[in-house]
Amino acid sequence: MDIDKVISVTQRSRATLLKQPGVVGVGHGWTVRSGKRTSQYAIVVYVVEKRPLAQLPREQRIPVRIGGVPTDYDRLTPLYDPLVRWTLRGSTFK
Repeated sequence: MDIDKVISVTQRSRATLLKQPGVVGVGHGWTVRSGKRTSQYAIVVYVVEKRPLAQLPREQRIPVRIGGVPTDYDRLTPLYDPLVRWTLRGSTFK
């Protein structure tokens, strides 16, 4: 996957993804499977809590691909600062 394409699609889809309940950040990076980094570069969606797919309504599920770019998601451990959520929602994770 072309990293420049991943970055471009990430930037275009960030605002839409951040509107999803539980999403606190959107960036890009290597996917992780079973705790190990893979060779696949993707859009990474940071969530408050990972939940089984069956527990998520269809409209809240992150697509497997956006604009032809694979997606991954990771739980972001919240900090105990009321400003952190606002800061994370506007951040670019690189």
